[in-house]
Amino acid sequence: MVKKVVISDTQSLFALFQNKIMLKKNSWFNSIALALLLITPSAAIADRTNPQITFKPPADDAKPQKTALGGRRTNDKKCLQDPESNAPQTGLMPLVPLNGKGLTTSAHPTFWIYLPETTASNIILSVMEEKPNGAIKHHGQTSFPMPLQSGLISLKLPDEDPSLEVGKTYKWAVILVCGKNPHPNDPVIEARIERINTSIPNQRENPIKKAIWFGQQGIWYDFLESVVQAKQANPNNQSIKTDWKNTLQSLGLADLNSNNP
Repeated sequence: MVKKVVISDTQSLFALFQNKIMLKKNSWFNSIALALLLITPSAAIADRTNPQITFKPPADDAKPQKTALGGRRTNDKKCLQDPESNAPQTGLMPLVPLNGKGLTTSAHPTFWIYLPETTASNIILSVMEEKPNGAIKHHGQTSFPMPLQSGLISLKLPDEDPSLEVGKTYKWAVILVCGKNPHPNDPVIEARIERINTSIPNQRENPIKKAIWFGQQGIWYDFLESVVQAKQANPNNQSIKTDWKNTLQSLGLADLNSNNP
């Protein structure tokens, strides 16, 4: 049996009508709120469709060691005739892990350095093989013209130079030639690189996936090159920009312009 609702007076009728209006409003607001809950998380993570791009050092390379890096926050890695600055500045420095050594799978890898403003005439990249007995053997040397601006720059081992051999460790050095010819007082930075042989998944066409994989495997030089490629291929991807900034921060370069390169 259906029950009838009897409204005894006009005031009660108005109260019922007002209650229905409020229920409709609440229902409408609840629908909007639910839609926002469904949409907002997707918008927030729309730019994070891939895992974070980070570098995980190999277990035996995790601890910093004494190296000849220099120039992280100093004015000494510059030409003597360069203008003086009272504020701490980043001098010439290699972009390498804190222990000064990184891995690569490439026969002719790319080296990244930070180049301060300088009056140097050109840059020399020198690569030397480290023998098991501690001896150093010359491997190759290349001169590069001075870039038009300071900042992060890349120096690729030329294809015509001898390939790095798998299982061998090399020392590489960058020299700022302050005069017409190299001089013993010219600024020099050094780091180390070892070529390894590893099976790389078939994802090399995707720079983001490459960067993620090389970072997880602790292959520094390939990781760094892939991050730069991913950033350049996706200039509007905020997540990659953040990952790149975090990479610079791990090298003590948090205050550099993260848009370069």
